[in-house]
Amino acid sequence: MAEFIEVFGDITVAYLVVFASACFFLFYISRKLYKWSVELHDKTEEYEDVKKTAYQNEECIKEIAKMLEKEAKLTKEFRKRALADTIFKCYNNGKERGGKITRRQLENFEANVELYERLNGNGLVHNKYKPEVYAMEVEED
Repeated sequence: MAEFIEVFGDITVAYLVVFASACFFLFYISRKLYKWSVELHDKTEEYEDVKKTAYQNEECIKEIAKMLEKEAKLTKEFRKRALADTIFKCYNNGKERGGKITRRQLENFEANVELYERLNGNGLVHNKYKPEVYAMEVEED
């Protein structure tokens, strides 16, 4: 016992209890900090995965938007050409009938020309067909 007292001096049991409690508290806190750091790391990885997926989705959306824009342009061009064809048929029908057109054909012609103009159509329809159709004799149906 004398050797024990010589090594530890006059350390009392109360000091030992306080020291043990302090060690336990530090161990407990270090465990909590470790768990918190692991959770933070996992959340950070999850956030990075979500961020990467969002970026990939954004790229896909941009690509789809480009495809839709291209398709819209093609559809507009197709519609414009289809209207020009319908307008020509109406014009040609009036020419074949000796410069005569029915009221219904004229209304259809005007509706098609209006749509054609909304699609920024120009050229032959405005310079040739429209003036000549309006100059035709209109017959009642």
